[in-house]
Amino acid sequence: LYEGDGAAKAAAAIKEKIGAAKIGVIRAEVRKDSMKITIQAPDNPKNMDEYTYEKGRPADRSQSRR
Repeated sequence: LYEGDGAAKAAAAIKEKIGAAKIGVIRAEVRKDSMKITIQAPDNPKNMDEYTYEKGRPADRSQSRR
């Protein structure tokens, strides 16, 4: 994801999977072949959701509570 617009495409794919117009990003980690983003859960801002993009597509989210 370091070359060209790979990271931007990964972020756009994750945003599309989330389906929210506005996303509160807490942390983003970009690696050579994957991206992990931790956001405020759109349906409950007290919770955090983590999304991973790898192998050319976003994976299911994992959820944590605060």
